[in-house]
Amino acid sequence: MGRKRLKADDAINPARMLQRCALVAAFSAILDAMSDGKIFADPDRPATLNNGGALDDCPTLREVVMAWHQLPPDQRKRATIRVMGGPLYTATDIERLQFRKVRS
Repeated sequence: MGRKRLKADDAINPARMLQRCALVAAFSAILDAMSDGKIFADPDRPATLNNGGALDDCPTLREVVMAWHQLPPDQRKRATIRVMGGPLYTATDIERLQFRKVRS
């Protein structure tokens, strides 16, 4: 499958572009509503808490999140969590984390 090349006489249709953008936005809103904004993660994956340059490696994401919750509020806002081989979570993300065991 190759990309379709535009011909010189092909014009970008602004109305169609707006329809597509609206469709993408609606689909995104549906997905958010389905998950209630939750972020699902495996609690048993190793992770690191980055608290202002101080790195704290833990054997599980669950332990890192517990350590994050014990930080003072001003430090929690700036601290991040990195899952080994996975995503980086900011304070907003961490508050939305829900643990779900991943089957192997």
